[in-house]
Amino acid sequence: MSVQISLFGSRYVPTPTYKPSKKVRLELEKEHSAEAKELVGRICGSLAVDDFELGELRKHEEASFPGSWETLLSIAPFAAYVAEHGTRPKGLKDLRSLEDLKPPFGDYPLLASMTAWRATTYGVPMDFADARVDEEDEEHGFVSSVRLLSELNRLGPSLGLDRDAGELGPDAAEAIANKAEPFGDQVYTWLMLRWMARESVDQKVLFQIS
Repeated sequence: MSVQISLFGSRYVPTPTYKPSKKVRLELEKEHSAEAKELVGRICGSLAVDDFELGELRKHEEASFPGSWETLLSIAPFAAYVAEHGTRPKGLKDLRSLEDLKPPFGDYPLLASMTAWRATTYGVPMDFADARVDEEDEEHGFVSSVRLLSELNRLGPSLGLDRDAGELGPDAAEAIANKAEPFGDQVYTWLMLRWMARESVDQKVLFQIS
């Protein structure tokens, strides 16, 4: 099953689950306004905040991941190795299996613990530490796109990267990943995740992995 990583944009959407001091912009299609209202309320409840304001998406970006969740998760053992050893692994044989990854994960607590992320995960442009589970739907969760972008920026040099797919263009990004053996999956994951996390932080919008 392929993985979709998307940014969403629409108009101001007020939420019914609490009384914010200002309206909330949520990045979902207009026809999803009911789900949007529910989602904002659950995020705010999970983060223990009264309200937050998201920006208006300037452009819509969508990327289809060339593989499965296993492709996406390939960056987790790479990040865990760099956290433990402070250097890039020599090959795939140096990486632990996903099942053997155990904290602490040093500078990469979100990336190295991606196995705990939910089937649908939203990146939220707010600064909070851990991945959160949606209490009303355990298949959904939230991570901080601020923290995720910071981790990806730190990890980039270990992969020889400083620009993402949005900056390079999808075709150039795919070409770079194809030449990055044996770490092609990790490189492509970084290029796509960093693109979405950066856009989320810069534009103050949500991104979704599903």
